[in-house]
Amino acid sequence: MLIAPLNEFLLEASSMTSFVTPVFGLSGYQVIAGLATVYLGLIACWGIYWLVYGNAERKRHDSLASLTATVRKQEKNLASMQHEFTLAFEAFKAGNARIESLKLEIIELNHRVEQLESAQFEIEQTIRVSSDDVVAANSAPAADDLILSMHQPQMDGISPEMLDFVVDDTYGLVYKTTPDHPDDLTELWGIGAVNQQRLNEHGVFFFEQIAHWTQEHVSAFNDILGFKGRIEREGWVSQATDRVQSDRKVA
Repeated sequence: MLIAPLNEFLLEASSMTSFVTPVFGLSGYQVIAGLATVYLGLIACWGIYWLVYGNAERKRHDSLASLTATVRKQEKNLASMQHEFTLAFEAFKAGNARIESLKLEIIELNHRVEQLESAQFEIEQTIRVSSDDVVAANSAPAADDLILSMHQPQMDGISPEMLDFVVDDTYGLVYKTTPDHPDDLTELWGIGAVNQQRLNEHGVFFFEQIAHWTQEHVSAFNDILGFKGRIEREGWVSQATDRVQSDRKVA
């Protein structure tokens, strides 16, 4: 590409040799040779520049292409990560919604369990009170016999009418004074020293008195002791009945 212009230049220079005037004592051929040398030097410089610049340009282009590929790969990875994050976030929101739903279900179930437990307690109390009433009705002696059974060891020649007690419609049989040998009511589960003292203050000293309580008596003593169904829950009447029957067997 560069050789053809050089040949043309040399041919033209040869045809003009006879017309070249010596310069600084140089012949026409010497001038032409010098010009050719300069021209070749320019071509060589251009070639060297092209090689250096072209190689650097190729490297820059290759580096840019590699960087572009890396950026595109990172963009794809980022898009994939964003998609995975979106899926995970949606799953997290769904999980939270399910947790809240389960919490509401647990609250509802607890409420239903409380209702069932309350209903079960009411049924058990109804059955227990009915059973206590039946036992009391079947085993309760007359008032005179009750007093005689409780005080037989100390009643030689003493009539029931002489004992210091009253039969109250609200509290049942209660004593106006403290007997000589009262029972230890704390032996019944649920009755402590404080409760025994309060029962004594209201004329209750013997297991047999508690064993013959009716539901009205139980309600009255619940109010006195500040209870709310505790006497029924702890089964004072049935405990006292069992204790009286056990003492009779021993006697």
